[in-house]
Amino acid sequence: MAVSYTLNDNFKWLYIYENKGKKLGSRLKLSHVGAQKIHYNKYTQTLLLLGMNELPLYSIDKVSYDASLLTTLKGHDTIITSIADLGEGLIITGDDRGWMKVWDLKNMRCQQVIKVANTINKIECIGNNLLYSDTRINMMKIEQLTQQLPLSEMFGIKQFFKF
Repeated sequence: MAVSYTLNDNFKWLYIYENKGKKLGSRLKLSHVGAQKIHYNKYTQTLLLLGMNELPLYSIDKVSYDASLLTTLKGHDTIITSIADLGEGLIITGDDRGWMKVWDLKNMRCQQVIKVANTINKIECIGNNLLYSDTRINMMKIEQLTQQLPLSEMFGIKQFFKF
């Protein structure tokens, strides 16, 4: 599946294509003004749009590639700047006030909330580690995100570089 995101006629359009034959599957006119990035989760066959304080979640039909809005995940108070896939329908988002949230896409709800920095610029999963950047590159174990630990026990965070 391929996805493109364009501005046409002062509206934002989301196009979904079948990879092999490049056949157009779906074309959506988006009402989400601030959408800046697209994240596809292959485990749940869903698309998320980033760049606002909420996450519109679209379901993608496996045969026709048609997209339909399932729900909008709400919980961030400010712009969501980064997203990473934790596997098995879990994602993590970071915002520009330093909050990270773990979302369960199967149940469409927030599972964990963590305050880590002043702003989150980027989140990446590498093996069992989660790297995120603010003014430094930081690392924590992914298991810490999926367990219900007290915040005092959660922050075995390593800081690598200071910019």
